[in-house]
Amino acid sequence: MSRSLLWGLALLLPLSVARAQDDEKKKDTAAAEAVKVLKKEAQAKLQEVIQRYSAEKDEKAKDAILEEYYAVPGAFADRFLKIAKENPKDPAAEDALLWICTMPGKGPQFEKALGTALGMLIESDPPSKQLPRVFATLERSDAAALAEPLRSAYAKGPEAVRARAGIALAGNLRLRYEKLYQDRKDGKALYAEAEKILTALADDKTNGKRAKDMLFELQNLTIGKKAPDIEAEDLDGKTFKLSDYRGKVLVLDFWGHW
Repeated sequence: MSRSLLWGLALLLPLSVARAQDDEKKKDTAAAEAVKVLKKEAQAKLQEVIQRYSAEKDEKAKDAILEEYYAVPGAFADRFLKIAKENPKDPAAEDALLWICTMPGKGPQFEKALGTALGMLIESDPPSKQLPRVFATLERSDAAALAEPLRSAYAKGPEAVRARAGIALAGNLRLRYEKLYQDRKDGKALYAEAEKILTALADDKTNGKRAKDMLFELQNLTIGKKAPDIEAEDLDGKTFKLSDYRGKVLVLDFWGHW
C-alpha cells in the first residue's frame, strides 16, 4: 500500500480530534457528552489500527489491516445513530450524523447507517449547514443506500444545496455503474441518470464547471468507454498514437519518479 494512502488515513484523525476539541468549548448536554466519549473511543481504535499498519512490513498483512480500518466506522455507526435519534433537537445529533457521513467506512452495516444518517441531515429542520461539505465527501462513495436521500435533496432540498446534491448523486451513480460493468451486469439506467443530472447542471452558476468536468469524465473516461486517443514519443523518439494499436492487446505503463 502507498505511503500517501497511509497519510490520507492519518489525516482523518486530526479532523475528528479538532471537532472533539471544539465540543469541549461548549457546555455539554448529556447527548453531547455521549458523542464526545464515542468519538474518543472510535479515534483510539482508528489510531491503533494505523499504528499496526505503519509497523507491518508484509504487504498482504497491510491489506488486511487496511480492511480493519474501513470496518471501524461500521462498528460505531449504529451507536452514533442511536444518540441522534434519541436527541433530535440537540446539536449533538448533528455532530453524530456528521461523524457517520464523513468517515471512510465500508460494508453493509456501515452503508445502511450512512444512508439513514444522510437522510436525517437532509430532513432536519433547519437543514444542516454542513450539507455542502457532506455532499462533496459522498460524491466519491458507491454506497447504494445514499441514492434515495441524494435524490430527495436534489429534487426538493433547499435551493442552496440542490445542485451539490445532484453532483454527489451523479458521482455515486457513476461508481455504481462501473462496479456493475466490471461484474458484467446491466447498469445502463444508473449511467443514464448520472448523465441526465450532469447535463442539467452544466449551466449552474456555482457548480456548472464541476458538472461539465464530471460529464466529460462520465462520457469519456468511465470504465468500459473507448480510451481517448493519445499521441507521444517512445524511448527512441518515434511518434506513436494509441489508435495505432487498435485491435491489438496493449499494456500501458504510466510511471514517474520524483
